[in-house]
Amino acid sequence: MKKHFIALAIVSLLLCASSCQSSNSSGKVNTSHTFSSTSSTLSNSKTQTSAFSETSDSSKESETSPKSYKYEIRARLHANMPEYRFVASGKDVFVTGLNVYNEKGLSILSVSFKPEDCPVYPEMMDTMGLHVSDVNFDGYKDVIILNCFAGAHGNTWYDCWLWDAKTSAFVHSKSFINICNPALDHEKHCIYSTGGSGAGCRDTDIYKFIGGEFVISNSLSLEYLNEEKSGKYIGIQVIEEALKNGRLEVVRKYVIHEDVSLNDTKYNNDKFWQLNNPRWYGIGGHDADKWLE
Repeated sequence: MKKHFIALAIVSLLLCASSCQSSNSSGKVNTSHTFSSTSSTLSNSKTQTSAFSETSDSSKESETSPKSYKYEIRARLHANMPEYRFVASGKDVFVTGLNVYNEKGLSILSVSFKPEDCPVYPEMMDTMGLHVSDVNFDGYKDVIILNCFAGAHGNTWYDCWLWDAKTSAFVHSKSFINICNPALDHEKHCIYSTGGSGAGCRDTDIYKFIGGEFVISNSLSLEYLNEEKSGKYIGIQVIEEALKNGRLEVVRKYVIHEDVSLNDTKYNNDKFWQLNNPRWYGIGGHDADKWLE
């Protein structure tokens, strides 16, 4: 019976992953959680502590009982602010909630996710992708948590709440969820993203926080070209775009006719793109945690 449960769980992950993703007008992949949240108003330290707990429903057979998870981080949003508690909760393969408590133990953010909206591979249910990091590079840390981590390519998307220093409250970022497999660059104040595409192409984007939203500032697309009838290999189509006057414009478009793979082009060592850098990790999991700190 245990084998049957594991097989069903894997099938559920793959099916749910495909159902929770949709393409926007730019061809990028979006995922969404249905959730309700409350945030209360209140009148950057590197130190963080964390704790993890796991329980099973004792009222059912241990083999089939879905596990419940809780993961907690204690962190300061700024060096001049007190320490807050960030608590993620989950059940089975789904993130179910996020709560943030101030130094007095009062809730300042409470989010409940709709059950079975988007799945998370079991390997990440210990932390549920909870991170307290400055993702918009304003000097104050924010909070992110996994929205979805599933599918054949193991891509990750995160829900994000930004700390608004003016109102002393968390504000949900609707645009952060578009960033697939994010990697933070605190020096250049940008976020690297790759993944969410098929086996015959590779899309890499650079996001910046502009006008209160995360937008693509640079985009690079590499895609195999083949003759329509014969299927004979032609080369790799390269399309490079950059943000100009609020819109992405094509700045370079050509075909690489050499017989090379998508992962072996000149862009690997290109000064700007550096595609051989591990920050373009492409597959989620705990190996990506270091890019979200």
